[in-house]
Amino acid sequence: MVVANIIILLLNLIILAFGYYLIKNKIERSLVNKELIKKVKEEVNSIIIQLNEATLNNINLIEEKKRNLDKLVILADKKKNGLNSKITKEQQLDFDAMLRNDDKPVYTPEKIAKQKKIVQEVKKENIVKVKTIEDEIKGMPIIDKINYLSDKGYKEKDIIKITGISSGELELILNIENNI
Repeated sequence: MVVANIIILLLNLIILAFGYYLIKNKIERSLVNKELIKKVKEEVNSIIIQLNEATLNNINLIEEKKRNLDKLVILADKKKNGLNSKITKEQQLDFDAMLRNDDKPVYTPEKIAKQKKIVQEVKKENIVKVKTIEDEIKGMPIIDKINYLSDKGYKEKDIIKITGISSGELELILNIENNI
């Protein structure tokens, strides 16, 4: 009986040691997994931050290049138009400096405001009024508008959009016009 109790006690100790070993391994794995996940998250966050910084830098570079191209287009337009609008020495120096210092853009609020004014002036000078079909038919009676648009080759759906009438009204007017 004593031997049986000792064997049962030994079996219980072995089971407890085995259970302790299993629980300890599970806890260690979960801690290792948590630490690993934490390290991965930190690494991903640092990569995202670096990516955001690189993206912001690239966006700034692209915007800078766009501004430079806009200035060059304005300068080319002025030269193309036979210098209808005079380029002041100061503007020419700004353009030349911009071309020479492409790698180190220095923009002060004053320069930005000055360049904005120059661009606005050039835009005002180069505005061309485009006459639309709505401008052409403005003030005409609806029947004349429909006939004018039909003669120009517009389809029924386009005439409906331009004149703002319904398809039934258009059909009625066209039928009346064809019967006269």
